[in-house]
Amino acid sequence: MKKRFINSSFFVSILLSSVFLLPAISVLAQGGFTLSPVVTRGERVMAGEKGRFFTNGFGYLAGLSALNNQGDVVVMSEVGGRCIYGSYLISKERVIILADYFCHPSPIGAITTFSMANLNDAGQALVLARINHSFQGLFLYDNGSLTKIVAEGDVTPLNTTFKYVLSAFLPVGPTLNNRGEVAFAAITEDSNGQRQDGIFVYANGKIRKIVVDGDASPVFGKFGNLIDAHEPARINDKGEVLFCASSTSDDGKSISYGFFLATDTGIKKVIAVPDRLPIGGYFTSFSCIPDLNNRSEIVFTAGYGGTPDYPAAVILSSEEQLYTIASTGAPTPIGGKFSFRSINTIDKPRINNNSAIAFLAPIEGGSSSSAIFLASKKAMLKVVAVGDKLPAGEKVTFLNQFALNDNGQIAFFAFGRKGKPLGVFLATPVTPESSMIEIVQNGGAVELRVTGNSFITNDTTIEINGVTLEAMSYPEEAREDGGTTRQIISRDARLEQLLTPGQTVQVKVFNSLTNRRSEAKEFTR
Repeated sequence: MKKRFINSSFFVSILLSSVFLLPAISVLAQGGFTLSPVVTRGERVMAGEKGRFFTNGFGYLAGLSALNNQGDVVVMSEVGGRCIYGSYLISKERVIILADYFCHPSPIGAITTFSMANLNDAGQALVLARINHSFQGLFLYDNGSLTKIVAEGDVTPLNTTFKYVLSAFLPVGPTLNNRGEVAFAAITEDSNGQRQDGIFVYANGKIRKIVVDGDASPVFGKFGNLIDAHEPARINDKGEVLFCASSTSDDGKSISYGFFLATDTGIKKVIAVPDRLPIGGYFTSFSCIPDLNNRSEIVFTAGYGGTPDYPAAVILSSEEQLYTIASTGAPTPIGGKFSFRSINTIDKPRINNNSAIAFLAPIEGGSSSSAIFLASKKAMLKVVAVGDKLPAGEKVTFLNQFALNDNGQIAFFAFGRKGKPLGVFLATPVTPESSMIEIVQNGGAVELRVTGNSFITNDTTIEINGVTLEAMSYPEEAREDGGTTRQIISRDARLEQLLTPGQTVQVKVFNSLTNRRSEAKEFTR
């Protein structure tokens, strides 16, 4: 039986602690991942309280970056009891209350509604809240307290006034990097009531402008609408900011919209109407919730048809090239085809700093109707699907939210029978294992065959004394449902040099998609 210690730390430098016993944490191995619970329906928020997580059916992951590299997760939940509902940071040994309704005030007043709480690796989190039923504020949680970043009514760097800082109920929220810098969208007004949308960054206690309506656009003319400040701006650890906006020509006759990246050298276009997509067809629509990593790579969803039932795709922008990761009608690792019918059927893809992309997709004709996948330009792996069993034996009936970290872990919210929330679970990639290594002469060519578990089709490579082999293949007969395979083969022309008869070498296999490497296995030819 494993104990978990639950601390309730709220943000006016008051710390309340309590300890209670939770059920033993169980782990279920499934395909390329193991599944373990983070917080499940019915767990107490803290000792002495009636409040329990998700008991009344309300709960979700709190933001696009709700999982960090330590495995900490931020959730929002209706808990009943004295505080009704709250936003919670859940780590391996404790639960911290970031914000809750009624019980604890913010530094500038009572919290009456609140929303996202995106998280970084330092354990800092964002809290976007309405204060005293009257205005919104954005706060940074750090080490037990909240610091105000911005509130409606504050003066902007443009000497105007912040009038609207996103929405307390949108499932996105401002974003936070590992340096504690925050990117957010807002509406401002001047003294004459003239509105101006903008993207801003908070850093080192100050707010600076990134872009506002009327600034020059790299497409043509000027930026005309920063999506009404309703969508998130993404910020990476280099301080680059990704945003979506429209551009209007100087004569007002041409309008374009797309994604842009603000860098140290200026604002660069990622893609904008009427650019062509790598899958063919023109970029006609998009979900304005893209993601950005520290390599300046961007993942987004795009529509490329002109009908109401238009096809859609997950697109990667990397080193000024576009790649299709998944699209309507393409085969899936669990059989059938992706059945994207619009950009709204692809749930906010994520990308980590290992260039791995996670997305949730509907499927026709496969072993499940919906699944979360982890993918790259060359491979794709099922993470969890509707119909899969969780560690306690419940069956997943619905998936709707997830988060990704740099370790290839995916936190996801699962629902069970009758639409009841089961809780938040963590999918962790399995480390590959080699069970047999052999040299085979095939038509005069030398092959190195490695058999084992949790290899990834089109992704796993073999290493001999640290040298990565090329000319890899993945036999059809060894492939498994979900994207894994039991055997990989290399026909690298260097095998004769690397495998000298009588010499013992160290052989490893490496899954680049999940960044997992096997233990070394000795082999002598």
